[in-house]
Amino acid sequence: MTATFSCRVAAGGELRVTVTAPGGLAPSRQAWLATELDFLARTCRHVPPADLATLLLRYTSAAVTAGAGGSGGGADAVVEVTAVGAVGATSEAAGIPGRLPPAGRAPSQAPSRATGQQAFAVEHKEFGRVVIVHELAGLGVYLLRIAPGGTIPWHVHRVMCEAELVLGSGLLLQGRAVPRGLAVRWPRGHPHSYHNPTGEVQTVLCVDMPEFIPADEIEVPAPRVPAFPAEVTVHRPGAPVAAWTAARTE
Repeated sequence: MTATFSCRVAAGGELRVTVTAPGGLAPSRQAWLATELDFLARTCRHVPPADLATLLLRYTSAAVTAGAGGSGGGADAVVEVTAVGAVGATSEAAGIPGRLPPAGRAPSQAPSRATGQQAFAVEHKEFGRVVIVHELAGLGVYLLRIAPGGTIPWHVHRVMCEAELVLGSGLLLQGRAVPRGLAVRWPRGHPHSYHNPTGEVQTVLCVDMPEFIPADEIEVPAPRVPAFPAEVTVHRPGAPVAAWTAARTE
């Protein structure tokens, strides 16, 4: 069974992501995957279309295959990304069946294609593990898998900016329960921390700009009054992006 998702690109046109899986994707998983892809396309709108196509291809493969901790499609899922409209009309062919598109070249109407057997590097952390979805010059995309009882300690970044999307229910962020679909853009120097009080692994989609710098993960004491930054939004299937005013803690 096949599910198709469309992502608008800054240059005009769209990148169309198609997932074909023997068992199909559950309707709720389709709806949330569309929301996750929209968040990525918005966050990475400055990325050239060829690189964005690769990023969406890699993320979708990670999201639907068990090897990266995803769910819904299984190892036999096939993911394709096709450029439609202005993106494809003005670019040379780059899609090669079975391979990711070459870096630095724009995708065309020919789809880029990947199967569920893709490899994803995984780093084990005290809080759980990190799936490295995709990295390119100036940007990295990661899935933070926070184990039951796990905590990402209070930390700041001096170099990186981060945009994160909560992919499950039950996480505590800044010590407060937050809903699935909460998106936060962390400016440099803003302390933040996650804790998973649930009995299940909880996941956060993280975009680092530039790509993750280990030395820039600087642990700090917990602030006396934990605060959220100015840009906190909620992304839900079928609904416009909305501000999350409950996050403000003045």
